[in-house]
Amino acid sequence: MNDNLNDERVEELAEYFYTNNYDIEKLMKKVFLSAWFYEAENIGAKLKTPYDLLAGIMKFYRYKFEDYQ
Repeated sequence: MNDNLNDERVEELAEYFYTNNYDIEKLMKKVFLSAWFYEAENIGAKLKTPYDLLAGIMKFYRYKFEDYQ
């Protein structure tokens, strides 16, 4: 996993996502067709699933979600 964030790239992708009405398909195409996605530092990097993201947030902030069932 490449944990080194590129703030400029994140901002660019966020703006692209916003200006394209949050169209996830367009965003994913932009990411997967970008040359930087295939740079050596990113090859083999793991993409976090939503579950991994939430688990990381819970661990970092020591937060426990309540069961709303």
